Amino acid sequence: MSISLKAVSTEESGAAATACGTLGPHGVTHESTEIPSGDGGPLGADVFHPADSRQGPVLLMRTAYGRGGFSTQGVYFASHGYHCVLQDTRGTSSYFHEKSDGRAAAAWLAYQPWYDGNLGLFGTSYMGFTAYATAATRPAGLRALAVSAYSTDRVSAWYPGGSFGLDLALPWAAAQAGPDTTPPRDSPAPSDSAFLTLPLSAADEAYCAQKLPFYQERLRFGGDDPHWAPLDFSHLLSEDSLPPTLLMDGWHDYHRPYLWADFLRLHARRQCDRIVAGPWSHHIGPIRSNLETLSWFERHLRPASDHVGPAPAPVSVHINPDAGWRELRTWPAPGTTIQRWYLAPGGTLQHTGPTDSPERFTDRYTYDPADPTPAVALASFAPVDALTETDNREWEAREDVLTYTSDEFEKPLTLVGQVTADLWVTSSTPHTDFYARITDVHPDGRSLAIAQTLQRLSTDQLTDPSTPLHITLDLGPVAHRLAQAHRLRLQIAGGAHPFYTRNLGTGEDLPHATAMTTAQQTIHYGHATHPSGITVRVDHAEL
Repeated sequence: MSISLKAVSTEESGAAATACGTLGPHGVTHESTEIPSGDGGPLGADVFHPADSRQGPVLLMRTAYGRGGFSTQGVYFASHGYHCVLQDTRGTSSYFHEKSDGRAAAAWLAYQPWYDGNLGLFGTSYMGFTAYATAATRPAGLRALAVSAYSTDRVSAWYPGGSFGLDLALPWAAAQAGPDTTPPRDSPAPSDSAFLTLPLSAADEAYCAQKLPFYQERLRFGGDDPHWAPLDFSHLLSEDSLPPTLLMDGWHDYHRPYLWADFLRLHARRQCDRIVAGPWSHHIGPIRSNLETLSWFERHLRPASDHVGPAPAPVSVHINPDAGWRELRTWPAPGTTIQRWYLAPGGTLQHTGPTDSPERFTDRYTYDPADPTPAVALASFAPVDALTETDNREWEAREDVLTYTSDEFEKPLTLVGQVTADLWVTSSTPHTDFYARITDVHPDGRSLAIAQTLQRLSTDQLTDPSTPLHITLDLGPVAHRLAQAHRLRLQIAGGAHPFYTRNLGTGEDLPHATAMTTAQQTIHYGHATHPSGITVRVDHAEL
């Protein structure tokens, strides 16, 4: 089935320019059609063509969210000379079909008279996943990928730090089940109570009065379960068959650490890929991302084009909050050096390392899962301002949160690179979590988030107070400028619920656990045998 070609209207072109950026010189035509799935059933598709072009390169995006919502991108890329195919998938619950359906879509393209044999795959979030699924079938003619806000391993972000991403799983599963299953946005109370429901297997009914199969599936199978193996395409990162790949993400996106890990695996063995990290959350800046995607495909699908300039730097990062962009040839960034900050008495961070003196220091807090430390400025789909402009001070004043703060900086200090927190810890329970965040403390006292992470532990080593356990919390890469008179702060807590589902402290099965126990947490520092602190990379020129 195919609906005859029709020209895209002036209004549609104007909408595309507003949403996506400057249009190219080509008029655009559009047709609706159906593409066979992996088992032969039809999947709807919209195809946007440059009106004055015959054969040409094709860009394919496969979406679970309704192709109509992406028509502006179809117009945008077609106006620049590409045949752009937007195909519906079976839905977000069809992830196990995306590989075979992507293979079928690529096979269908091979028979289209307007396809010149050069294919690019692109997409953001779930559509990035479908791009990787299609790439894993190694379609003939695949020349480049452009993926935003998603990693090759679909599962890692669902179980951050070994916990369970309740803030991600429950609302998202409800939204995909239909509009009637999602509580009103202006009535957060039902969702708040649902996040505290036990057992977790009943939280979906508390949230939207029905069982959600996708949510239950996530609960039933942990992150390491072989059930999810067909959704792991990280093997592509070590295969020569993966074409040049453009990765884009926001510094405040929940996928940030996983997407960067993908890039670093690629960057360690070849120089044909690129990463762009901007001042965004999961919602990537559309103008910049479309321009980057267009430039990437111009280079790799039409290398003889007059529009192809010098090869871009492998790394493009925005220095938050407002210090502009840097184009870098490598990562870690050249001109940076490792700097260590140590926990010290009085809730301070100091450069001076601990000694072998007899004096040892400890700070303690109690984590109570019945009143879990809440997530603040931390949510999977929040707008970026909610993540970067929310003051942490009220949260930091809780008795279950520790903070360690540097002196004011006499001159600016730019963090550009990986951040880790090395802590020596003990606990009254072998089953517990440790959460760490760094913040930018402004002269007026505001404490604004830079990056965070959590690690879930289950080991009897935690309960021996005479032998603190050394753990390393990886906060991932950052690019942030601490202005003059600002301070750097480290937060330590036992959780950030519901972004990281609270640890009940008993080690029971996650879906069915109801019993809770408090955890008496101890941080050991200030001695050469347990030099707790953080490691950052800083711009050497500012030291």
